[in-house]
Amino acid sequence: MNKLALLLCLLFIVIVSSCKKEGCTDESAINYDIVANKDDGSCEYCIPAEEGRGSLTFYLIDDIFNSQYYNEQILRIDITGVRRVYSDASCGVLTCYADFTITNLIANNISYIDFWLSIYPSIGGSWYYDHTTNSGASIPEGGQITINDVPASSSCGSLDFASVNDYLYTVSYN
Repeated sequence: MNKLALLLCLLFIVIVSSCKKEGCTDESAINYDIVANKDDGSCEYCIPAEEGRGSLTFYLIDDIFNSQYYNEQILRIDITGVRRVYSDASCGVLTCYADFTITNLIANNISYIDFWLSIYPSIGGSWYYDHTTNSGASIPEGGQITINDVPASSSCGSLDFASVNDYLYTVSYN
């Protein structure tokens, strides 16, 4: 009887272990099944999607009274808002950011600039951006600098019809 029970146990183990467990076998998938040994096509991946949140163009005016460019547009700032969403909540959280392209509009190099922008989208959200050129860096005449992935300060409103408050702290030309 003992031999029969042992034989039945071994037969059961062989039958169970020969079964193929189906599931996701790709280790890079978010639903990877460590026990699965046959892929069933159910793998899911983190796929970010980006949605445009509008854009705006803003002109920064030199309002420093004794400046040689007083009351002139010195910079054009093109701002594009983007909202990044993921295919699955476990991949990351919804994020909003803006990309800035800053163009020098004057016939001179801007050797140093420090300004602050508050951007208020037409429907909710806000971006605050404080820009100071790095020491020794300049924006040449007609030149551009690009700053990517400036995070939104709050929810993800559209930049279309946004209002902008600005403050120019200081600017130097050469």
